[in-house]
Amino acid sequence: MKKLLTTLVLFSALFFFKGYAQTSTTGCNPDFTFQFLTNTNVKLNPTLTTDSPYVQHYWSFGDGSPASNRISPSHTYTPGVYAVKHYVVRHNPNGVIVCTDSLGKQLTIAQANCYLIAAFTSTTPTPLLVK
Repeated sequence: MKKLLTTLVLFSALFFFKGYAQTSTTGCNPDFTFQFLTNTNVKLNPTLTTDSPYVQHYWSFGDGSPASNRISPSHTYTPGVYAVKHYVVRHNPNGVIVCTDSLGKQLTIAQANCYLIAAFTSTTPTPLLVK
């Protein structure tokens, strides 16, 4: 009887915990795009745009500023080259991590264009009349 009870407990443990012991990358797509709102203000748009309570987004802007956990944050940069990184973490309803993944991309913010407008005026000289 003790052997049967032990076997049942082990079998039920395997049945209930099998799905939670494995991790997978299904559903963790960290790809993203940049959307320039101005010359220096950029909105980061993840490919995985779910607002599920089980998916978390983290962004490292690459400029030393604090990270963001917004789904699609905007960030203002100064001219330069930055390594932007997007992290995705998916949990199951019990809070167990199912998958994590990250992707980094290089972002270049150029100097603001300098538009010079040259304004010329011309005058026609009047001939000097010598008498």
